[in-house]
Amino acid sequence: VLVWLFREDYGASYLPAVILLAALAAFSVPLGLVAQTLRRPRLLVYSRAAVMLQVAVAVPLVKSHGAIGMAVAVAIGELLKNLIVFFMLRREFAIRYPWASTLRFFLAGAAVAIFLWWIEGSVNVVVAGAAGLMAWFLSLRIFAVLSADEKSLIRNIAPDRLDRPLRLLLGG
Repeated sequence: VLVWLFREDYGASYLPAVILLAALAAFSVPLGLVAQTLRRPRLLVYSRAAVMLQVAVAVPLVKSHGAIGMAVAVAIGELLKNLIVFFMLRREFAIRYPWASTLRFFLAGAAVAIFLWWIEGSVNVVVAGAAGLMAWFLSLRIFAVLSADEKSLIRNIAPDRLDRPLRLLLGG
């Protein structure tokens, strides 16, 4: 898509973009809203400390690895920020994190990434995109990532003509 939307030499930014987007999807939390809602302004101070650490890590990573280093630095900073907030909130509230669900979601994503890497260059990019979408739905089913309510929500959002294929792909 980067090559289609911009220029052909933007294809080299594929890996940094994937790292950055995956990190933001996995670790992005509206921290400011959480801290304000819970009236815990010190969480914002600690999150700013995580950002300063991210900048300190980013400089050497960017010098040695370029855009990939920057994407990794952002991922480290987001992870650290969320770990700080999680453990600080856990001291005050009984919070549990769904580690098993996260692992299943990660495995589903890894399975699709491996599949797309395997078919890279052997099929048209549109066909690869469709195959990747089908692989995503199948991996969600195989790894049991979605709850019954989430499956129902997806089927309710989709057009009626897609209900049967979604039932086959998602199960239930």
